[in-house]
Amino acid sequence: MPGPALRLVGEHPGEGGRQWGTVAAGKADLDDLVTARALVKEHLTAHGDVRPLRDLVVGGTVSASDLTVGGKLTTSGEYALTVHGASVFEGKVNANKHLSVRSEGVGWILHTGDEKVAIQADLRVHGQLHADS
Repeated sequence: MPGPALRLVGEHPGEGGRQWGTVAAGKADLDDLVTARALVKEHLTAHGDVRPLRDLVVGGTVSASDLTVGGKLTTSGEYALTVHGASVFEGKVNANKHLSVRSEGVGWILHTGDEKVAIQADLRVHGQLHADS
């Protein structure tokens, strides 16, 4: 292991003769790490999966080349989820309040909300168009 030797700072005898305290090392290579909580002060790089058994709280930005959410993805704040580039939504997409479709350099093309759909562009319909009054 490169860096200074692994040492415990402020050692305290634990259960079964284990030592409890602070681990200080320049670099640690661990096969498995099991902990009740962890604080990463600067940067965390994972070469593989990150699989929290409970909540994963991130105070900054999450950047991913491939992000899969198996359950629910909740964001908060204005423009909290920003997708750059092409996106594919398989299945059903629900917008429970407002939905806007924008084009760079043009502005908004379509707005939904308040039981209205507003289109600010050409509307092309292939097939039949039905209107109920």
